[in-house]
Amino acid sequence: MNLLVKSESLIGNRIRNLDRIFEFNTGKVCGCVLIDGFSSLDASFHYVDFLVNYFNEMIVDGMDIERIESVFYECSIAKTECFGKAAMAVVLYSENEVRSLTIGDVRIYFLSERERSVDDSLAQRLIDSGLAPEESINKHPLRNKLTKYISKDSNHTLPSFISRM
Repeated sequence: MNLLVKSESLIGNRIRNLDRIFEFNTGKVCGCVLIDGFSSLDASFHYVDFLVNYFNEMIVDGMDIERIESVFYECSIAKTECFGKAAMAVVLYSENEVRSLTIGDVRIYFLSERERSVDDSLAQRLIDSGLAPEESINKHPLRNKLTKYISKDSNHTLPSFISRM
């Protein structure tokens, strides 16, 4: 399957943009993925490039939602020499179910339920402990200080997908 990277964010002062957004359709499941790469490295082939290539090779026509979930878990332990780190948000939807996953400082907003996913930032920890108001998440100075992310050296496992009917 050829994943088409739909967009690259042009915001920021990086030499090279490290954000990727793509969608796919296996015939059984559709998905949308946002990968937000970061590091102070100027690697020519960054960890986000590895992830896009990995998903492009592993996600194939006919896959069901459980198999696609396993591809995302496998990516976090796949061996690579690529440097860099990434935050990621994934939404999978089939005929009767929506599943989502986030790691890092990305959030998914579920507008119909007026909810958002919880991110892995120090700002979120302050909100959870009652030391900062929930509405501060988008402007808080610690919103980009991560407690979890994925990389070739990361020991952070991907959280479980959350199912919504």
